[in-house]
Amino acid sequence: MTSIELLGHSGLAVRHAGKLLLCDPWMSRQGAYNASWFQYPEYKGDLEALTSPDVVYISHEHLDHYDPEFLGRVPRSVPVLTGRVHKKRLVSRLRRLGFQTIVELDNFEAFEVAPGFVVKIATPTFKCPPHWFDSCALLELGDHKVLNLNDCNLALPVADLRAEGIDVLLAQATPAIWYPLVYTTYDEARKKELAAVRRESAISSFVTSAKALQPRLAIPFAGPPCFFDPELARFFFGPDSMFPSPSVAAARLAAETEIAGMVLKPGDVLVIGERGAPDEFRLEPCEAYADFDYERDRTAYYELHRAEKERVVAEVLAAVPPAAPGLFERFRRHFLPFLKGHPYFVEHIGMRLLFRITGEHGGNWIVDFRPQTQSAPGAPVAKPELVYPDDGEPCQYEFEMTSALLDQVMRDELSWEDAFLSLRFKAHRDPDRYNQHLFTLFKMSDSRALHAIQKAETADREHDTFVLETGGKCYEVQRFCPHGGSDLSEADVEGGQIVCPGHHWRFSLSDGVCTNAAGRIRIRELPADDTVKVRAAAKA
Repeated sequence: MTSIELLGHSGLAVRHAGKLLLCDPWMSRQGAYNASWFQYPEYKGDLEALTSPDVVYISHEHLDHYDPEFLGRVPRSVPVLTGRVHKKRLVSRLRRLGFQTIVELDNFEAFEVAPGFVVKIATPTFKCPPHWFDSCALLELGDHKVLNLNDCNLALPVADLRAEGIDVLLAQATPAIWYPLVYTTYDEARKKELAAVRRESAISSFVTSAKALQPRLAIPFAGPPCFFDPELARFFFGPDSMFPSPSVAAARLAAETEIAGMVLKPGDVLVIGERGAPDEFRLEPCEAYADFDYERDRTAYYELHRAEKERVVAEVLAAVPPAAPGLFERFRRHFLPFLKGHPYFVEHIGMRLLFRITGEHGGNWIVDFRPQTQSAPGAPVAKPELVYPDDGEPCQYEFEMTSALLDQVMRDELSWEDAFLSLRFKAHRDPDRYNQHLFTLFKMSDSRALHAIQKAETADREHDTFVLETGGKCYEVQRFCPHGGSDLSEADVEGGQIVCPGHHWRFSLSDGVCTNAAGRIRIRELPADDTVKVRAAAKA
């Protein structure tokens, strides 16, 4: 029998040919990110039965995918598969847990679990620099192909995947981001508007992925998380929560496409039968959640588990040690290698950051990413300090967090993204403009990865283009977004700007400059004669 059981969130138990593959098993009852995230709803099945898989696949390092507590129960002889990326933090942690066989794959390289059971893994770097460390897995289960896209974006060879034929697609349908929730840049009304944009983006991204890949069955999953910390709970509630449920995405899929959809709840099993049979895709529902509805039951679920989970939150936070003396020096040493060894990123960040660190051994500290000053043309003069106490001068970005949380990052217990995803910090930016290179540095914090991104961004490479006609003019436009590789030929044009369908970067028709982030695409207006030819070809 071939089956896929949802373990909650992004977790899957895939059974085929007598073998068991676990994908992203986040099962910890202590949640993730210092107990800020919890599964919604949590898995009610037999965890012990899952602790002896034949293979484990971890898509990336985020703690709602990589759960060291559960993996600690898995025999260390079990092979662990992941994507091959320049940042090796996940591989390092798997080795630290003692796993003997860690297999890194990319470009849909194959790992055979058993005859007729093959896992092919890829990372999203098609037509864009390697800003990402997510991966996806194409599962060949006999004569069926299942694409576990999870959090991965569509910087993949979509046309090839579509031609290969995807039977089942599982893809994220809720955002995993802290913006705009933690930003003091906005009042509550504006924050609500921006959160609605994020919500819509996640729903439409799922539907766009399904339209592009044309699976026979599409399943939204990988969220939403539930927040039991009383300081965060407001983000979970309401029909306009930034974190929609799979049922919302499935309804949108049904409204906009003819693609069959299915909603799974933890413990539900998708049984895959003979191709073409009436019951080829059969749902075996979990009894524990037979009457559960993701949207209707948010409040009831929260109240049922509130007391228990608030105790967990309190225990986890109490276990985080206070910051040790010397925090500023550790903070300074953390940033100096990036400030001194990556002038390309310094140039593209090009501003001062203010960190307001509250609590014991904290303070207000500056990280200065401004380019070197010059006493004369061609004569760089080193700034006296690169990381220093706040001097009262304006900063474009500000971050506020506790000294205990920052020290977890300095000790590498949490990554910067783990700390950000905890939602237990505040941020402010002025001007209100996203800086891709700053958050890439936070995301990677790895010199090898940063050098690879610089190499890709500075390579003299040709770009696929398409012709866009709008406002009575024709433009030759770079086809793929430099941020995440989304196809700009599918973009809308609003107010003289091309709006990327992936993450809503907005590129000016006049010069290709991104107006809401640091980026640019190649674009040129076609001469009148070429415009006439384009229109004639379109009519033909």
